[in-house]
Amino acid sequence: MAAKKKKQTALQICILTVTGKDKVGIIARIAASMARANIIGS
Repeated sequence: MAAKKKKQTALQICILTVTGKDKVGIIARIAASMARANIIGS
């Protein structure tokens, strides 16, 4: 059986800056939104 080839994707590193009033859970909400959009993860 032939081995499956993995699709190669380009890695892009970005910096996200959040400004405004500090609130509990703001980083968790941003990370969850990014994960839903398939921006972060493996």
